[in-house]
Amino acid sequence: MGGLSIASCLLGFIGGVFIVLGFLENCGYLARLAYCFDPFMRRIGLHGKSIMPLIMGFVCNILGVSASRVIDTWKQRLATLIIVPIIPCKGLFLVVGFLSAVFFGVRAPVVFLSLALVAIVYLSLTSLVLQKYILKGDSSGLIMELPPYHLPNWRNIRIFATLRMKTFYSRGFWFIVITAVLVWFGIYFPGGSINNSYLAAFGRKLEFFGQVVGWDWRFCITFLIAMFSKEATLGAMAVIFSATTAADTDLIGMAMDQDLLTYISSGDFGSFLAATGLSRASALAFVFAVFFSLPCFGTLAAIFTETRSALISLGAFLYYFTMSILMGGLAYLAGLIIF
Repeated sequence: MGGLSIASCLLGFIGGVFIVLGFLENCGYLARLAYCFDPFMRRIGLHGKSIMPLIMGFVCNILGVSASRVIDTWKQRLATLIIVPIIPCKGLFLVVGFLSAVFFGVRAPVVFLSLALVAIVYLSLTSLVLQKYILKGDSSGLIMELPPYHLPNWRNIRIFATLRMKTFYSRGFWFIVITAVLVWFGIYFPGGSINNSYLAAFGRKLEFFGQVVGWDWRFCITFLIAMFSKEATLGAMAVIFSATTAADTDLIGMAMDQDLLTYISSGDFGSFLAATGLSRASALAFVFAVFFSLPCFGTLAAIFTETRSALISLGAFLYYFTMSILMGGLAYLAGLIIF
């Protein structure tokens, strides 16, 4: 039911973004926005029209990927929808901000600023590599006629949004539902506590790889859940760690239930890290890995919906999974030096 409700809510969000895009295009503003940002976007190998999907990505990456339809050329559109997942959405801001505060206290702003700077460089380099080595061919410039400002035609906007919502429903909607069911099954079966679940058993098999950055099976599973849904990350951590740590050291659960600022001001972060067996370097690796991982499987479904290519979707997943682990590893090495 959770996956069905999430997918149903996404239909409303996506319908809303297409109405906004249709409105901006119909009144003549979208063309001007693309024209204003084209010089900057061309420096990183993107198109002026890429600015709108990237802005939408701050709200939701699924919306950003879907908004790439405003781009005319396939090469620029493909580059944009692959780049969009680097943009941190509102759910990711919440999760990373929360974890940074819990793990690092007053140092959290420094961690957050570091994430932002690395993300800018990461986005630019990814775009340039895509354009030069993967999406080969001449990049078309922005050639467009600026239409006069005029009142929008609401009938055209409704048709514009409806057609694109139908496309998402036919190809992306059920992907999200099925994935949610599989995750739910892994958490609650074969019964008993989460420690005995199929997902925990799978996490223990990954623990060998997680030890490279100081993670046990709990952090491996939380990382996988974060790739499924950033909004589910904190809830998963609260459930997993409340079952495996003492109640008075379950800072995640207590901070979620009450006032986070109270626990931050207490400065009692060492007890939580000690109880979970996580060092500050490992915590930094976890925050970086979550920040640069695939935002959610809904974004992957949106990429598949727009490209109609399982190969491109799988390639995007493997790229962001690999880069998130790499970012976590580099952050772990930096943490060993700093802390």
